[in-house]
Amino acid sequence: MDVGTVRALGSPDGKALLRSLPPYDEAAVFGLRDRLRREGHPADFVAAVLTQQRLRSRAVAKFGEFAGDLLYTPDGLEQASRLEVAATHAGRFYNASLATVHDLGCGIGSDAVAMSALGVTVQGVDIDPVTAAIADTNLRPWPDSRAREGYAEEFEAPRDPLRSRVGVWLDPARRVPGKTGRHGRIKRVFRLDEIRPSWDFVLQVATAVPATGAKLSPSMPQDAIPLGTEAQWTSYAGEVLECAVWWGPLAQQPGRSARILSPGRSPWRSTRRWPSPTRPSPRGRTRSGRGSTSPTAPSPRRACSGP
Repeated sequence: MDVGTVRALGSPDGKALLRSLPPYDEAAVFGLRDRLRREGHPADFVAAVLTQQRLRSRAVAKFGEFAGDLLYTPDGLEQASRLEVAATHAGRFYNASLATVHDLGCGIGSDAVAMSALGVTVQGVDIDPVTAAIADTNLRPWPDSRAREGYAEEFEAPRDPLRSRVGVWLDPARRVPGKTGRHGRIKRVFRLDEIRPSWDFVLQVATAVPATGAKLSPSMPQDAIPLGTEAQWTSYAGEVLECAVWWGPLAQQPGRSARILSPGRSPWRSTRRWPSPTRPSPRGRTRSGRGSTSPTAPSPRRACSGP
């Protein structure tokens, strides 16, 4: 798929065609393809339409009733923050009264859409032109929010980000483009020094813009988390999804926390404050009330396993 095809899919006629399709049925794909070709649609456009039909069916698990409103790429859907998690991210920026957020590495725009829905203007950037075009299409209901092709490293912080009410959200790539594993999926990276943009760049942005957040792997080393930030591991239905690090006004409670999301249940949160550098840290308390013998964060895999 190329940028021109994305624009065709996002046009009024393209959207109407996608809405008119029946629910995805693998057994009916060839018949639907032949019908669309007889109606005069080009072969590459028909292939893109059928791909969107299949991806929208898969996206229901992440985005529920909103899945049919978005465009996707296979990798973009896999990497996108699910609706409940994106809403949590967006809420931090909204509660900090930010006017504009620069989404550096916006992907298909799931976080950008959640922020825009709360009235926060988003300027998204993604290195892949097709992914950036899809994000821009997904942001069309909010005319002030846009996404474009570009490098996160080209971001220039405003002189006074606090007065400008500017924030930054980074989602460094944790997959290697063009390299797949034995199951055909894009190869993931787990080392902090392999992400792009680099961890050093993330730290530079957080120094320049106090209201910065970054979505990282759940294998984030605890000794790499900057003091004074909040590092929150999030799980959904027992699967640990991410570690998000929050600086400045986005940090609700500096320290380490786990947020547990389950279908049909209210979120649950466990928190550890940063230990004092001048005296022993008091014992933390787990949900059961038993004291923790370590001042470090609760293990996200243990905490996210639920009660």
